[in-house]
Amino acid sequence: MKSALKIGVIDIIVAVVAVSIVLLSMLPISRAIVILPVLVAAYILPCIVYRRMSCYSAIGQLSLSIAFVMMAFFFILNLWQSTVELGSADAPFLLHDAYSFHRLAQDIAHDTVSVYSPIVPYWGYPYFLSLWMKLGVNDIAFPIIANIFALLVALLLVGQCVEFVVGNTTYTVRMAGYAMMLTAMVPGVMATATQLSKEPFVIVSLLLCINALYAIKQRHRMVMYVAMLLIGLIVLSLCRPTYLYILLIYVLAIWLYKFKKADIAPFVLLILSVIIALYVGLQNSWWGDAQFVSGYMAREGHASFSYGESQKPFLQLIGEYNEYTNIAKILILPVTVAVQFMIPFPFETVPDFFGMPLSNAYHRMSYLWYLSALPMLLFFILHLLRTGGIRLNLIAFASAVAYCVPALITGGVVSRYAFCFVPLLSVAGAYVLAHLAAYDRKQKHIVYIFSVVYILLISIALYIGAHPSIIL
Repeated sequence: MKSALKIGVIDIIVAVVAVSIVLLSMLPISRAIVILPVLVAAYILPCIVYRRMSCYSAIGQLSLSIAFVMMAFFFILNLWQSTVELGSADAPFLLHDAYSFHRLAQDIAHDTVSVYSPIVPYWGYPYFLSLWMKLGVNDIAFPIIANIFALLVALLLVGQCVEFVVGNTTYTVRMAGYAMMLTAMVPGVMATATQLSKEPFVIVSLLLCINALYAIKQRHRMVMYVAMLLIGLIVLSLCRPTYLYILLIYVLAIWLYKFKKADIAPFVLLILSVIIALYVGLQNSWWGDAQFVSGYMAREGHASFSYGESQKPFLQLIGEYNEYTNIAKILILPVTVAVQFMIPFPFETVPDFFGMPLSNAYHRMSYLWYLSALPMLLFFILHLLRTGGIRLNLIAFASAVAYCVPALITGGVVSRYAFCFVPLLSVAGAYVLAHLAAYDRKQKHIVYIFSVVYILLISIALYIGAHPSIIL
């Protein structure tokens, strides 16, 4: 344990020094020295908490460091691009959702309503941004640092979740570290914190809720975890209430295992709490308006995701998805899940004016997702319904179902909606990594054969992605 703590200190120092050098070299010094202490604090605080957790390990600390460095580098690139090269600290250059969030936050902060307000269906994150503006903090660096802090906390919750799922075994600490590492290695998850994005709040809220569900089921530190559950439900209802539908899947997976008569009352209260949070969230978002929902589904939901220039390969694969019947969508779900799994393809062509150098760096690092996903997939081949324990099988199955839901809704072309469930899939992947050395010859052969086939298929798909004319 002492050696792990010593290694952890080295990780922290190296991460802080590396990030400090990049930040001070890319931003004006006067601005960088104000941002740096806040950014470092967002990393140090989770590290301090983690060192006091029973699942602490050197690989878990390394995961925190990798996640922080990855997010900090993207954050600095994004900040340089949006507030130095193409904009300023007072008038940042923002695209897509970040632009809408920022403009709506300005409207809320100044008690005005502009043409930008109706663009965002969920107002929770713009309200969060508006709080900074009301306090006089207009630099987008600080709410983005809050996003980074949220995802580092999410990594701690991933480690804690492993403890609840597998209990106190000789593999628990190792599994917790591997689960944190698998999550930290996925740029699609980490990159959401490097811009004005609600996804970090969605991810940490889901993990708060799921850890709380396990703790309440096991009668563990009830007051603290009930508070965590309420916080998670409130934030989800404000930022993405539709994810509360999926949370009901986890409620069933966690609470129906070894269900007793004494569990009936708390189970009913949990279901009612989720339903109330869902109702309140929908009533306070544009999704509460049936006309908005029908318009979204008809014009934006399926169609616009597949009609963009960079989405043409998807259109070739899945066709006019918004015109399919629900039965047809279910039948082609393996195809749409595969499409979702493979995003981001590196075929997107970003003009130099918009893409420097953030997009190019992101597309190269996105390949780490395929590496992290390998042990997650191996769990379903080697262990689902066989070994690992009922709790692990149930959480893995629930997470797989949750991962498929965005593919069913969008045709698989918006992978960031599914990346929120990767931290929970990583718990299953960690089981594979922790037990790999103990596999018998047959299991190892399965690992070798599947890995070779998997890498070959990924390589073919990436080649097609880099040369879309093959299928266009």
